[in-house]
Amino acid sequence: FDPSRSKELLQRQFGTLNLKAFGLVNEKIEAIAAASLLSYVGENTMADVPHIQSLSSYREEEFVNMDEATLRNLELVSSRNETSTRYTLFGVLDNTKTAMGQRLLKRRILQPLVCLKAIESRLEKVDLLYRNQSQLSLVREELARINDLERLTARVAMEKAHAKDLVAVRKTLDILDD
Repeated sequence: FDPSRSKELLQRQFGTLNLKAFGLVNEKIEAIAAASLLSYVGENTMADVPHIQSLSSYREEEFVNMDEATLRNLELVSSRNETSTRYTLFGVLDNTKTAMGQRLLKRRILQPLVCLKAIESRLEKVDLLYRNQSQLSLVREELARINDLERLTARVAMEKAHAKDLVAVRKTLDILDD
């Protein structure tokens, strides 16, 4: 939890001379938190974590701030009465085709944007696909073939991947290359 050691750890991890590119100029608390998390992950995986190559700060003013009670009562991603997500906002909206998409949807539900311009940008993208159902269908077919690259690359980076994982990475990269 030492600010100077935290800064050094993050600079070494990201191969930088300073942390300005990550928005951490005089942000000692954020640097300490990031370095602590990085150390924790490294210790628990008993491996280096070279796949972690960046960090971004969560800025409260960018998102609607909701406490735990609000999240629980609104049943956004989990139901109070059931173990499934069937009767939640996430359950209703989740038509994702990949695990990565599912995680992204969950993050976006739990962290709704405040900035009108950013909201409108997202809505324009959704509207584009909504109005072009044939294009949406093609995108969904392709996405259904994609493996969870986030998890696979983490396994590869931590040298915990099996041959099956490497084949899945190759197949996914071939799909993305087309």
